[in-house]
Amino acid sequence: MRIRNLKDLLLVTTAITAGAFTAQAAEQPQSTAAQQAAAELEEVIVTGSRLRVSGFETPTPVTTLSAEALESRAATTIADVVNQLPAMRQSVTNTQTQRGNGNGGRNGVDLRGLGTARTLVLVNGRRVLGTDDLNQIPTALVERVEVVTGGASAAYGSDAVSGVVNFILKDSMNGIQGSAQYKVSQYGDSKEPAFSLAGGTPFANGRGQLILGGDYSDSKGMGTIYSRDWYKDQVGLVAFPATNRGTNPAQALLPNVTYSTQTAGGIVLSGPLKGTAFGPGGTPFQMQYGTIFSTLQAGGENYGASPFGNWWVEAPHKRYTALGKVSYDVTDDINVFFEYEFGHNEQDGLSTFHQNTGLIIPNTNPFIPAATRAQMTALGLTQITIGRMETTLGGYQLRNGETTNQQTAGVEGDIFEGAWSWDAWVSHGYRKTHAKVISNIMEGNYLASTYVVTGANGQPACGPLATNPNMTAARAAQVTQNCVPFNVFGPKDASAQAIEYIRYTSNTETQQRQWAMAANISGEPFQLPGGPFATAFGIEHRSNNNQGQADSISHAFGGTASLSNNGTDTPLQKLSVTEGYLEAGAPLASNATWAESFDLNGAIRLTDYSTSGRVTTWKLGASYAPVNDIRFRITRSRDIRAPTLANLFATPNTGITASFLNPVTGLTGPLYTRGGGNPSLKPEIANSWVGGAVLTPSMVEGLSVSVDYFNIKINGVIAAVSAQNIASRCAQGLQEYCALMGIEPLTGGLLIRTVPANLQALKTSGLDFELSYSLPGDVIGLPGDFRIRALNTYVHELTTTEASVAIDRAGSGAGGGLPRWSGNFNLSHTWERLTTNITARYFSGILADATLVEPRQSGYNSALPN
Repeated sequence: MRIRNLKDLLLVTTAITAGAFTAQAAEQPQSTAAQQAAAELEEVIVTGSRLRVSGFETPTPVTTLSAEALESRAATTIADVVNQLPAMRQSVTNTQTQRGNGNGGRNGVDLRGLGTARTLVLVNGRRVLGTDDLNQIPTALVERVEVVTGGASAAYGSDAVSGVVNFILKDSMNGIQGSAQYKVSQYGDSKEPAFSLAGGTPFANGRGQLILGGDYSDSKGMGTIYSRDWYKDQVGLVAFPATNRGTNPAQALLPNVTYSTQTAGGIVLSGPLKGTAFGPGGTPFQMQYGTIFSTLQAGGENYGASPFGNWWVEAPHKRYTALGKVSYDVTDDINVFFEYEFGHNEQDGLSTFHQNTGLIIPNTNPFIPAATRAQMTALGLTQITIGRMETTLGGYQLRNGETTNQQTAGVEGDIFEGAWSWDAWVSHGYRKTHAKVISNIMEGNYLASTYVVTGANGQPACGPLATNPNMTAARAAQVTQNCVPFNVFGPKDASAQAIEYIRYTSNTETQQRQWAMAANISGEPFQLPGGPFATAFGIEHRSNNNQGQADSISHAFGGTASLSNNGTDTPLQKLSVTEGYLEAGAPLASNATWAESFDLNGAIRLTDYSTSGRVTTWKLGASYAPVNDIRFRITRSRDIRAPTLANLFATPNTGITASFLNPVTGLTGPLYTRGGGNPSLKPEIANSWVGGAVLTPSMVEGLSVSVDYFNIKINGVIAAVSAQNIASRCAQGLQEYCALMGIEPLTGGLLIRTVPANLQALKTSGLDFELSYSLPGDVIGLPGDFRIRALNTYVHELTTTEASVAIDRAGSGAGGGLPRWSGNFNLSHTWERLTTNITARYFSGILADATLVEPRQSGYNSALPN
């Protein structure tokens, strides 16, 4: 792979630290000291298998990140390092949820770009509540991270479709270590102090061990997209009308794209006064339109009214976490332990503005500016229709947060003079999440307050609900007392009392609980020609429940008080699962004439879900080394992801899009979407192949190279079909999609139900490359030692198929794509107590959107809708 220009080199950093970036495969060669230490071990455990073995090579690729990787990258959270692995897609992190989706600022991992829900996260090999949020794991307590880059449901359970990320915590410390850092962007924002502290001590003559650690960080975030030069041109996607195509394409990315039907101070949308806009103080002026595209325009006035203009580049986020563990050797063969974990996130968010493109204002409204009233009188107009982008409240301002507590108690030990190992544990997790919109708008009160008449005392007053031209019966039932008239003429001309009358805080508080318990045993019952036969088996049970409460207004109005971002009640939801597994490793040859080594590995797991029924998963793999210098490996697996409580039972919620072209009717208007759960969902089924080779040539000491092919196919994917796709499929005559379309009862607008369904398929394939080379400096006449590490991933395919329409997002961005090539390169030099690192990240150029075709691509035709 060659970097052709500097634009392809996205990030180059240097660090002088106490450690080096060591993302090494489990098979990578070690230093002489490490080899000697490994030779003294009788057993090891790697995440690619549940087996505790001495002479068995796992066929599943495992990539390891050491604790030194965190130090060298100065990461605020461990997810910041894990997400930079080439096999990961950076999707939702604690600062990237600009629109505040209610996840409380979580920081997840997405292996292979198949979604965070298909990457199983473990802590010390255990599934705990909240592992979809890596913010809870104190960085100073992490010993290493092991990433299984292939399906592993048979060994670890549901959700391990794309692989497993296992965080191994330190089990002993004697002393204190800490770090402090501060970052700021070149623009003076994105300020973030961060601190980490951990310590431990043995007690009871070394039979006991106490460990404590915690993190704190407080990111102030960045401004909106207008704070950066790259968005000041307001580039946006617009659609040319079919009647005005000519040589124009169906769609185009154009500069200075803003709303044409909404301004911050209001604008007349139709009639002889169309285009009359209202500035500060209600002063009317004629807005100069650009080229009109439905409700958008390119060029013209209305700068700052971009549909994306109120979203943060980076959301403010605060987190603090703590973890404590105490363990004690009851005997030489039995150890008991207890862990307590606490994590707290707070995240702010900004969404778009409240939008209205049909507010009827009668000529009796006393707030109408005198000049406009005179024009209405002269023209004989009894009313005008106003479009308005409600900026008075600053847009929808969100405050999300969550607190998690996790307790785990367990016992582990050896039997039969160490030939067998066993463990048993029980854990309880509790997480409380709140999602607030502190500047939401009660739509009934808004419609009531914007219908203004002259009261008996000659002052502006709210008009009767019965004659309000904007009011429906359903909205009228939601109007509260003591209405205050709202002046819609001018960006900030409404009174503080009127703003408070329409404002309310919508809030949803959700509680999640998980009880989990497991027992495992592993050992070597007998010998085979290549070494001891290894086996592991165990049983696990989990029960989860969710429950949520909305604020009083959202509760009273059934989640319809606002046009969007309503609080929702969640009745008690329950899910339980019981599963058992068996895994075996068989070394069939060692130092034989036909093979240096030949091992087989297999596993099977039976899973019984209270909601989705019984499922069987399995894997079968082989590892073959004809000589010492090369080893081949291959694994075939069947994996699953069961629907979550949210997938099954999520409370319906409503969203709004101001402008939507309905392909069924050909009309443009507001779109209302209603999500929620689907109790009829079934588990996803995945079939995976992973295979490759590891080269460790004896003639080049310290060199290791591996290449692995991956191929994952998922059927019955649990996903909510987009509103656009539902409408498009209905327009094609597919009645199962038309059944999801209807009329929104409160407004009479188009309603599309976007609940999850098993209607899609996913497929990805590609190659992973890893290289490691250690070189003593004296070989080239320099002091110290050098190490080169390179990890690269090539994505051949990342295809979503729905209703026979396949979209390959390999090499694209929008819709969850991945670059074709991505990689990390690290060069480290260690000399006595000083380590210097140079790290570069690379990824190839991407298309903005795989569903759109541009003139330089084959198949381009301006008459096509994409």
